[in-house]
Amino acid sequence: MAQDRTFQPSSLSNITTTDDAFGISEIYPTKENGREWYINMSRPENDSLVSITFDPNITRNTDGSWRVSYPHLRFNVDTPQEWNSGRM
Repeated sequence: MAQDRTFQPSSLSNITTTDDAFGISEIYPTKENGREWYINMSRPENDSLVSITFDPNITRNTDGSWRVSYPHLRFNVDTPQEWNSGRM
């Protein structure tokens, strides 16, 4: 569950931040009911919103993170079909 914290920098008024799903303080929290995406860490290559150009090598590191390698690549996160740009 997200926790709210209030910081009081000397030159700014109170700033309230929210922790994300991983416990990291969000500087700019997601709008209520806004779109969020989290990668499928068990099989990122099977995530329906992920596309990787140039057919790169994707390998799992010992710490559980993933390494994508190729001399020229692009890691894309696509927009769901039901997304409506008019709602931005």
